[in-house]
Amino acid sequence: MLELDFIFNDFMENGYKQLSDIQQDAFQTFLVNSDPDLYSWLMGFREATNETDIKMVELIRSTQKKF
Repeated sequence: MLELDFIFNDFMENGYKQLSDIQQDAFQTFLVNSDPDLYSWLMGFREATNETDIKMVELIRSTQKKF
């Protein structure tokens, strides 16, 4: 999904390197979710269902450039 490519490319450039090893592992696990779920969570259409994914969504959102 192209929209996710933009979000994750931005995150990789602006946030991933600052994550702890545990957070980087959580991000890799987060990516196992389906693209529609990831998109819905990151766009705020739905909330993730577990605490780890909720925290990852918040972390990714916090690194996004504001337009």
